[in-house]
Amino acid sequence: MFLLGLTALGLAAIPVRADLKRALAEPNLERRARLAWENAEAQVKAASKNYAAGDWEGTMQALKEVRESLELAQQSLATAVKNPRNSRSYKNFEVRTRAILKHLGALHERMSFDERQQIEGLVEQIRKIHDDALWAVMGGRPSEKPR
Repeated sequence: MFLLGLTALGLAAIPVRADLKRALAEPNLERRARLAWENAEAQVKAASKNYAAGDWEGTMQALKEVRESLELAQQSLATAVKNPRNSRSYKNFEVRTRAILKHLGALHERMSFDERQQIEGLVEQIRKIHDDALWAVMGGRPSEKPR
């Protein structure tokens, strides 16, 4: 029974990892970004489930894939979109990363102090991705105003 449960967990993780590969293979950059942030959303859920099951290594792997997915989405949108202020894709990306941060905050609250410290850097990187997307949609950081 235990082996069957591990096999089911292993098989469930394979399609999620394949989603990032599918995103990498997508030639349309805006579609690639969408696939990547959808993978990030799935990985946040996987991290939460892994944490609830006591699988710390699986939790960390899922969180790292969240960061990788969001970085891919950010790079794809930066290349594809000339004006983020007028881009529905960029605005969706900002909203989705905000939701991901909210879910990460809930997971963070369930963790012990030592576990929180281990993921703090990763969460900060994801927060920076969100902030960059927000500023791009809003028209640039205040310090970047033209002279």
